[in-house]
Amino acid sequence: MYTKTLKLENHESVAIINKETGEFKEVKPRSNNIPSGSVLQKFETFSKVNDKAIAFLETVLSNEEMGIVFKMIKRSAYETNVMIPLNDEISYRELSQEFNINKDKVNKIFSKLFKLGVYAQVKVANGPNSEYWTLNPFISFKGRIISDSIKVYFDKTIIATAVNN
Repeated sequence: MYTKTLKLENHESVAIINKETGEFKEVKPRSNNIPSGSVLQKFETFSKVNDKAIAFLETVLSNEEMGIVFKMIKRSAYETNVMIPLNDEISYRELSQEFNINKDKVNKIFSKLFKLGVYAQVKVANGPNSEYWTLNPFISFKGRIISDSIKVYFDKTIIATAVNN
């Protein structure tokens, strides 16, 4: 078996010919599987949010803390959930400005979010972004497929346990 790419005119069609029998079958072009009246959206600009995770977070977080979670969702990167430039080296002042909260609350709020498993603090040996935070994909994800290498960080978190029960 072999594959060949053909360029056809509008009035031409591809057919398969059986050399032994002389039978030929027209090859139908692949049809568009998007229903009429619908549009394919680019997932880079959309976040899928887990309603069960949000419902759980609403029971344990204040409105201010929920606002921070939603800002993290907005900041997360396509297919990785990385929230660069957020990392352990960022100052309380910068975090307070980024999330519009009092700098005296920063440590308490982010400690609580970390303990719940809202984000992971990742540190690698070298590179331009050797330290960064990753949003829990059990809460939200941008993209089509969640890699196990991301999901494994969050499998045993309080949020993952609440969502999977």
